[in-house]
Amino acid sequence: MVRHWISYSRVLYGRPPSGCSKAYYDTRSVPRHSCGATRKNGARSMSEGTVEREAARAIVLNPNREVLLQHLEAESGRCWILPGGGLATGETHEQALIRELAEEVGLQLIELGPLVWRRTAEFSFRGVRYRQRERFFLARAEPFVFDQSGLDEIELGIVLGHQWWTVDEIESALNLVFWPRGLAQLLRPLVMGALPTEPLDIEE
Repeated sequence: MVRHWISYSRVLYGRPPSGCSKAYYDTRSVPRHSCGATRKNGARSMSEGTVEREAARAIVLNPNREVLLQHLEAESGRCWILPGGGLATGETHEQALIRELAEEVGLQLIELGPLVWRRTAEFSFRGVRYRQRERFFLARAEPFVFDQSGLDEIELGIVLGHQWWTVDEIESALNLVFWPRGLAQLLRPLVMGALPTEPLDIEE
């Protein structure tokens, strides 16, 4: 697995969790960033109001082959998505992802793997149109206690919670909305250990 080293992350050199030989990141040393308006984290406003934004998301798997999903109250309705968020000025995608996971769900210890998917998503939020280029990284973590105390005021109004899901559970939940589209089918090979040789461009 490709490892991305984050300059300000303190790497734990002690014994990793059982069955894992790779270094783990301790995100308790990651600096915090304030999340003000909807154009936070390095977004750039384009002509006629469309905001261009770079973002990173994590496909966090636990030893039980479950994936971590975030439940949102979006303007289009409730949905389940992969956790992550926008890049702050000067951040890499990996740095932003580690910070967002610590802020949004309290994930302090994570093994960050390779970039596996890319997509461009367009959406509206509070009257602003966004075009968001997202990179999805595979990651692994032990079960942990969810902590949403790092969410800002805007996020507290839309984040309903977090939950571990199996691929089969996602596939059978026909009355729920998951993003990106076809999430169960996209996740299945990753859960089985089959990684793409290069990042896949996936649909919105």
